[in-house]
Amino acid sequence: MDDFTAHVHIVTVPDGCEAASEALLLAGLVEQAGLGVSIQRAEYCTDDETFMAALRQVPGARVVLPYRREVREFLAHTAGVVRKAGLRVLMTGDGFLREGADRAALPEDLETSAGTTPLGLAEWLGLPLPAVERCGFGFAAFGGAAVLGIPQVSFFQEPGTLPLMARRGARSALAPTAQLALFDAPLPEACTLDEDVCLAPLLRMGSGVRHVEWRDRDLSPELLQRVSACRERVKEQSVRVMPDGKDSAETLESLVEAGVTRVVFEVDRVTGADPLPGSAAAAEDLEDWVVEARRLQLDTGYLLVVGVPGETRRRGALRVESIRRFLPQHLRCVPFEPTGGTAAWSVCEERGFWPPAGEAWIREVIRPLVQASLPPEDFLANWSGALDLLAEVEFRG
Repeated sequence: MDDFTAHVHIVTVPDGCEAASEALLLAGLVEQAGLGVSIQRAEYCTDDETFMAALRQVPGARVVLPYRREVREFLAHTAGVVRKAGLRVLMTGDGFLREGADRAALPEDLETSAGTTPLGLAEWLGLPLPAVERCGFGFAAFGGAAVLGIPQVSFFQEPGTLPLMARRGARSALAPTAQLALFDAPLPEACTLDEDVCLAPLLRMGSGVRHVEWRDRDLSPELLQRVSACRERVKEQSVRVMPDGKDSAETLESLVEAGVTRVVFEVDRVTGADPLPGSAAAAEDLEDWVVEARRLQLDTGYLLVVGVPGETRRRGALRVESIRRFLPQHLRCVPFEPTGGTAAWSVCEERGFWPPAGEAWIREVIRPLVQASLPPEDFLANWSGALDLLAEVEFRG
């Protein structure tokens, strides 16, 4: 690069989990490079002139847009506003690297990072890649002064909840559902975080944290160590549990001993259909786990995915009824859309499930996959049943 940037704006959108993953990591990388960094929040009703004025407050700044497929049209519009303001803008982030070929709504001349996110960003800023510690980004990557005011989005939209990770998982271990994969903040290969790096956000946030929500999909020894380290600092802690190959009683007892107060299950399979690579469980797989959780007085939460390949109207209704019997204390419902770059994405492409390429993403409309077992009217029936269950859970809570 032939010029130097002293300040970087990172733009976030208020929905989703980018504040807990991409934006925090990118902000930390910029801080390590010795540059100023600020977070600029933008949404659909943001006034363009006001937004440009905020960007121009620091002369010569550059702007980074962490990519998310769900809002790519909005990000493309935002990139145009940034260029109208006379600033350079880069589209980057792990999501873009996974889905780099999926650029239907992005301007052809939009600058994008090449290679891994830190290498591409450092090159674009005209700086050598800074020395890094464990996790590829270092201590600052998990929340500097610029990002502390950003709301952290929890699985179940609970205030006072702080998402943490003991390990950054590999892309190969991503949840196959796009909205759940946003929680994973993956690397090309899994990496355990040093404890001071892992717990940095908790130390910075102080007494305002009521609940630590561990995002790891694997119950590693490192995760249990981090949970134990936090048990005297925070009242509640939750972990995600993948049941396959585990003994329910032994696993849950070890979690309680470490300090876990809630277990979260991903229900992204349907009984009678082949499971997608990377999927976690069908509702019927959780019977023993729910019994043990109640015995141990653990809260339970469910991440319910609707519209998975092989689902039918009947199978979807039976799944909802199974979860209803569990009397869930917490529930999140998401439509299935495969995560780019995963084996699940490839399966959906090979089977012709993916909606036609010419259809632009409409954020307000849920688009089911194209599959004979679940026509749109049946998908809507299953989606409605899931939302009815969600209403019951929220009313009961």
